[in-house]
Formats: sequence, structure tokens, C-alpha cells
Amino acid sequence: MKPNILAILLLSGIAIRGQTPAEIERQQLISWGRMHYWGSHFSFEDSTIDRVDSLEKADTAFHQEFAKAINSCPACLAYDFPVLRDSGLVITTSSDGKFRVYAWDNESGGSMRYFDHVLQFQSPQGIKATTLGGSSEDEEIGWYELIHPFKTATAKPAPAVPKAPSIPGAKELVSLRIDRDVLDYFQDGGPGWQERINDALRAAAGK
Repeated sequence: MKPNILAILLLSGIAIRGQTPAEIERQQLISWGRMHYWGSHFSFEDSTIDRVDSLEKADTAFHQEFAKAINSCPACLAYDFPVLRDSGLVITTSSDGKFRVYAWDNESGGSMRYFDHVLQFQSPQGIKATTLGGSSEDEEIGWYELIHPFKTATAKPAPAVPKAPSIPGAKELVSLRIDRDVLDYFQDGGPGWQERINDALRAAAGK
């Protein structure tokens, strides 16, 4: 269902005094309304009007401005954005409330449907938002319906297993890369070349 463009443009005229989620939403209704306007008007008497170019500019404006507006906005991560949602914005939030995907039909597909996205998430530096490059078709992943959360480490890592004390005289089996000429030197003496390498390493280590 197409949004009520007139209502969107009227709401967008409300003065923006701060950056509460509701005020951010009203601010974004300008480029949102323009995007849907160009997406629903296909012919103009004025041949100089480039609908495709205007639609692309409006979508880019919303894409970038929305990501910038909700960046560093903790309250936005839980806000419903009811006007935008009712006019086509799809919001999917992870079960822990720390990650969100905003998706919308960018109106550029004609009979097809292409979706753009903004990601918002809780990071160690606070709330962040970023645009997701490229558009996805409806038969791919345009609508994000479910987010599967990954468990993050909240406890100290398990202590390393203490290394068993070495047994005097015991040998450890290792894989060692040695220059060919060095290996030839030790093997030229016949059997016991591994012991000779060990003796040389022991002497070099001062043992």
C-alpha cells in the first residue's frame, strides 16, 4: 500500500528542535516522501524531468540521512518508527535488542522489488548505524524476518591447562624445518643424526 504522500510531507514540516526518535522520524519523512513520490509517478508533461534520476537521489538521501540520524541514538534501537513502518519500512530486531535491520522497497524495480537496508547495533563504543551497500531482490533477502543472535563472551575465558612438568631426559616429537645443507651435514655422520642435532641445539641453548 502506497503511503499518504501529502500526510507525510505535512508531518515533515514540523520543526525539529531535538533528536528524540519521534523527531528523527519526522525529519526523515521528507526524503521518504520524495522517494515514494518519484516511485509512484511515471509520466510528466515536462520532458526535462528525469524520474529515475530523481528517484535515485531521493532514495540515496533517505538511505544516508536515516543512517546518520539514528547513529549514536540509543533510544532509536527500541523505537517503533510507526509512521515510517506503516508506510513501508520493515524493522527486524534481534531477540537481545542489540541489533536491527531496517529494510524498504526503494521503488526502483518497476514490476520487480528491490530493497535497501540500514543496520543499527550496539557496539563497545555505543550505538552505531551504517548503510548496507547494494540492493537485494525480493526473491533473495530483501525482507529480514528473523535475526539469529550469536552468544558473546560475557565471562572470563577458561584458564589454560597447566603444562605438565617435563620429565628429565624425555624427548618431544616435533616437526622442524631445516635448511637442506644443514640437514646433510648432520646426516653425513650416519645413524644418530637426530641426537647430534639435539646435542647441537642443547649446546646453543647453553644447557
